[in-house]
Amino acid sequence: MPRDDRGSAAVSAAILAGLLILLPMLLIQAAMYFHSRSVAASAARQGLEATRVAFGSETAGRLAAEDYLDQAGGPLVDTSVAASRSPTVASVTVSGDVSSVIPALAFPVTVRVTGPVERFEP
Repeated sequence: MPRDDRGSAAVSAAILAGLLILLPMLLIQAAMYFHSRSVAASAARQGLEATRVAFGSETAGRLAAEDYLDQAGGPLVDTSVAASRSPTVASVTVSGDVSSVIPALAFPVTVRVTGPVERFEP
């Protein structure tokens, strides 16, 4: 019994078109992820610098990181900042989600930086 190949070119074209649309979207999503990670890391470093100075505080570090995030903008949304400081070590954690160009996919980003607390010794 002979096989009918009518319509196979249309199906192949539809599959190929879908893949050609998905590939640039994946590239854009990857770029947005790495940019968001960079913004989060920079915000965490800014917060750490305000936290670890001799007379710094957790509040100062959190506010510095939040200010940086407000100014930098970008595709990082739903951000949260946490700072902690002990007598010897300070750390700042910045978390958020990357705006998604691909529906139903979530890309969380979390960056934590840690450094020694500066001490004033006369």
